[in-house]
Amino acid sequence: MDRQVPLVQLRGVGKRFDAGPWVLQGLALEVAAGEFVSLIGPSGCGKSTLLRLVAALSRPTEGEILIEGKAPRLGERGTVFLFQEPTLLPWLTVRRNIEIPLRIRGVGRRQRQALVEAMLGTVRLKEAAGKYPRQLSGGMKMRASVARALAQAPRLLLMDEPFGALDEMTRHHLNEELLEMRERAGWTAFFVTHSVAEAVFLSSRILVMAANPGRIHADLRVDLPYPRTADTRETDAYLRQVAEVTHVLRSVEAGGEGGVR
Repeated sequence: MDRQVPLVQLRGVGKRFDAGPWVLQGLALEVAAGEFVSLIGPSGCGKSTLLRLVAALSRPTEGEILIEGKAPRLGERGTVFLFQEPTLLPWLTVRRNIEIPLRIRGVGRRQRQALVEAMLGTVRLKEAAGKYPRQLSGGMKMRASVARALAQAPRLLLMDEPFGALDEMTRHHLNEELLEMRERAGWTAFFVTHSVAEAVFLSSRILVMAANPGRIHADLRVDLPYPRTADTRETDAYLRQVAEVTHVLRSVEAGGEGGVR
């Protein structure tokens, strides 16, 4: 791939449903390969809608989206979507849940087994590999969902508040594990969250969105080196960055901007 071509480009992107109000409008954005971009903003600013447009789960009403210079296609290899709730199939074990997208894509049996075993080790679920989703905690279910997503070797991982329903400690652990996996594989990420602290910990870049219509209010760089660990959260640089992003987000919310999520 030409290094000068951004992995993701948005050019004048807008979205509305039928004849309703604009949910998103005038979005212009370039994201380079390897960036970790978080989207934050008030409820109703179109964060999840934007993610769905990039994933080709929905089409823009105006403008264009390009992935490596081409319009994205639904189900395209290399782009993986991780939803807010674990989407594990209840009748399959953890191992089989991780394996199923590989089977669908025609990956050979030996390679499938090797990939699944590697991912089980990465997300620390080897001992739970034979269990069913109903036997897992919320954190374990999300680990399995992350493993299934990453086993597909994405170049672009789209995550819609995947850890939002988890307790704070579990969320912290999963954030740390996610960055460890990214360090090894180097994928690009879009990550929707309502947590400024989570966005700062994970991201190289944060887009603060406003609403009515949904738009990018601020594009902020996170000046914290990788790798990041639990100790990162105790540093002055991290706390200062959280305060700065919080200030920007509050300025958006003070404007009384709501809308359609």
